[in-house]
Amino acid sequence: MSVLQQAGMSLSNNLIEASEQNRGGAFEDSEIFDIHSGLQAALDADPSLPLPEGWVNHPSTKSAMERLSNIVVSRIKSAENIWGFKDPRTACFLPIWIRIFNQHKIVPSYLLTVRDPAAVTSSMYRQYWTPKDTGELIWLRRNLDALSQTGGNCCVVHYEDWVARGHATLDSILEHTGLSEHTDRDSVLKAVDVRADRSTFDTIPIVNQEVRRLYSSLQ
Repeated sequence: MSVLQQAGMSLSNNLIEASEQNRGGAFEDSEIFDIHSGLQAALDADPSLPLPEGWVNHPSTKSAMERLSNIVVSRIKSAENIWGFKDPRTACFLPIWIRIFNQHKIVPSYLLTVRDPAAVTSSMYRQYWTPKDTGELIWLRRNLDALSQTGGNCCVVHYEDWVARGHATLDSILEHTGLSEHTDRDSVLKAVDVRADRSTFDTIPIVNQEVRRLYSSLQ
């Protein structure tokens, strides 16, 4: 999201503040984050498992949709350029987001950011004491939700590619989002902070076979 902002994308003025884990900031809309958090709690949903059956018809879901719909309209009206937002839980809540986009005749551009699951689960364990097998399920669920709900109509961006093939990765993102008029690629790429990657120090191999298969396919 830092790269997208540098490339000209409009973000919310109310972003989650920086923390020990994200000293540069998480670049997440705090209102959307709070609504997603509240809905997940209201549904009593386990982050490592699919949402409860019939969740889209839950009273809390209807309330959340109305609030998110108002935020989308407000953000787009006040944006100077293409508006975008980030929250990992968007993947599982895509059914209501798709309804919101259809309601307002919005054509979304989806970016699926993928990171080595071994690095993700190690990071989750180190920061939140999330068991490795649970972390693997969370990684699997979020990526499967994103792929299935978008029908695969998304730009897959690998975290590791920022170092291995930064310019090519940036070009694909700019083309997919419609921000391709930005020409100062080198300046935009300076937003990539490879020092933020601390997971390689304690990465443990993935055990879940389905996680390995999906990651291999995404690569």
